[in-house]
Amino acid sequence: MSVKKQRKLVLLQNIFIFLLVLFFIFIAVVFGEGKFGLSILLLVLLLSATFYFIKTQNSPIHKTIFVTVVVIGTLNLFLNAKVLPDLYKYQGARQVLAEFENDRKEKDILINLHVEEYEIFYYAKSPIIQFSNWDEYYDLFRKEGTWIYTNKGGYEGILDLNVNLDSVHTINCLGMNQLSYQFLNSTTRKNSLHKNYLIKIH
Repeated sequence: MSVKKQRKLVLLQNIFIFLLVLFFIFIAVVFGEGKFGLSILLLVLLLSATFYFIKTQNSPIHKTIFVTVVVIGTLNLFLNAKVLPDLYKYQGARQVLAEFENDRKEKDILINLHVEEYEIFYYAKSPIIQFSNWDEYYDLFRKEGTWIYTNKGGYEGILDLNVNLDSVHTINCLGMNQLSYQFLNSTTRKNSLHKNYLIKIH
């Protein structure tokens, strides 16, 4: 490869690395919530590895390739260790199943009413019932050990029946496909969440 092509390749890779670092900083600020311990640690490790390799290598291409790999690896580690777990904790299905599995008795059942979160069926340790037969709607409130996961409309409909409820858990959630700037901004994140409800009837 000619020197001119090498320089062009190195320039393009450096631009790519710069953009990745900017993205890393953006993600760290957005999801750090004021706690930057992990971000600083990864950044220090990244800079240390980069400095060491640059000092021990003479080839510009090798240096650039190494830095690119290290930056991508560090970003991937941060996304998997910090960002994705933070996003997942806002999923309604995960919150509901955690509450249900923690408080349920052996014969308790969980019914999904009006909520389109199909991952709840995938993550559940026990079968979840998808309510569809409205002829049996009133029977839900006669069965002991019945839990209902529903949205605002479903909750208001249940309140209109004036039935005795054992407990109501408010689930502040947001789907992974509903991310917005309001959610990404930690100061306005709570305002972007919507409420679902986990109701224990008996």
